[in-house]
Amino acid sequence: MPNCTLDSICPSIDWLTFTATKEANRVGLWNLGRELVELSANEGNDRRPWRWRDYSGFHGGNATVGRREDSDILQLSGHLADEWFDKAWLTSDHCTRLDLAVTVWGGGDLGNLAERHNSEVLAWKEEHNREISVKLITDNGTPNTLYLGSRHSDLYARIYDKFVECGDPAFKGAWRYELEIKGDPAQRGAAYLHSAGDRPGRIRGSV
Repeated sequence: MPNCTLDSICPSIDWLTFTATKEANRVGLWNLGRELVELSANEGNDRRPWRWRDYSGFHGGNATVGRREDSDILQLSGHLADEWFDKAWLTSDHCTRLDLAVTVWGGGDLGNLAERHNSEVLAWKEEHNREISVKLITDNGTPNTLYLGSRHSDLYARIYDKFVECGDPAFKGAWRYELEIKGDPAQRGAAYLHSAGDRPGRIRGSV
């Protein structure tokens, strides 16, 4: 977890999927992926064979690597996605998915952000006559997750109580904003984050 304290805002890259079709990049991406799978295994995670859409490879903890006839693929999540983003970007040809996250700590001052943003989005929809899918999830009558958009679109967002989601006391009072980006917007977003400047600020602004 990033070094965060109460009343702080912590932007991060939470998931990435990179592919490579050029031979030199394929070799580099495969070798990097194998290295990160082994790193995850050394952190106490299981290492196991992995298959998906004709890819064959290995999965361990926060890292997955695979190859098929036309390309190689690397998927990273959590701290590996955030820490190894630049190396993976420079090794690959294309970013097909990029998840950005902003975790907000605020003690009891934040209130129920899922409920608050649900009301705001519904009011915005009515005012602007716009179509957007809005789904509010409750647990024992208390809202804790808000989904915005379609999972099949290039942009999909959710806002949720991080402590309710994971049960980790370190996230008591924390809310997580996540933006899932796919397709061409993912490639453009990865280039934007790699280019230079204040990456945490760019992630926060994008989310």
